[in-house]
Amino acid sequence: MAVKEYLESESGGRFKVEIYPNNQIGSNREMTEALIDGSLVMAQASSGTQASFVQDASIFDVPFAWKNEDEIKDSIYDKDLIAALDASHQAAGMKLLSLTENQFRQLSANKEIHTPDDCKGLVIRTQENSFQMQTWSLLGANPTPLAFNELYTALQQGTVEAQDNPLELFVSQKFYEQQDYFIKTNYLGHVYFWYCNLEWYNALPDDLREMFDYATSTVLVGDYEKYADEDNVNKLKVVEDNGVQVIELSDEEKAAFKEKVTPVWDDIEAVISEEVWSAFTNTLK
Repeated sequence: MAVKEYLESESGGRFKVEIYPNNQIGSNREMTEALIDGSLVMAQASSGTQASFVQDASIFDVPFAWKNEDEIKDSIYDKDLIAALDASHQAAGMKLLSLTENQFRQLSANKEIHTPDDCKGLVIRTQENSFQMQTWSLLGANPTPLAFNELYTALQQGTVEAQDNPLELFVSQKFYEQQDYFIKTNYLGHVYFWYCNLEWYNALPDDLREMFDYATSTVLVGDYEKYADEDNVNKLKVVEDNGVQVIELSDEEKAAFKEKVTPVWDDIEAVISEEVWSAFTNTLK
């Protein structure tokens, strides 16, 4: 909303922005396909789904890369990494505008989990993403790709026993009604890509392109991060108030998980560009 207000106000009406939230005009895949063919101008997608169109987006499927949220921001705001990912997007007909984060993807289940052994045989819903599935397979779980809009019913019916999503989605989708434990593994940062049609972007007059760049970087990121930071403080209380036990893994426990999934790092490095891998690893502490 802040981007809409800024663009329409600063451009004197030359920009008209229509917002379609909550997948009103299709799934992430459908929206990206529409964006590439020019029938949609701008979209947002998580890294897990964006990797279907831009392989380099898989860089954010590297498990246990970050220890805290500040480290996520050190990576996603890095100019060299954004430039490298933008080059990959442009090759696919898109312009990468910015990256934002919504803390970590966390595990929820109906059993306590502290070690990789606790994951053995666990039927967990995942995105249709080979690296995320590989991660859970290496931990001994049984990853089951499932559409997000089918997840609540699958948990309710016992088709899957666990899932991983950021706190925001765990609460907004009321998964706490079907899960007993929320385990803070910090295994993946939940990174969003914001991108637009490249041909449309390049056709903008210089003054409007400069305005658009500022709106979709500085204005968008500032507004989104403020909302996410404030909102997630309240959401953890909602989880606890609904009887879900929050488990904080120790550094030693997280290290045991990370050790099990090191092959994923090598497999991701093998399929993405050297420029993206180098820029990403340079941001890690």
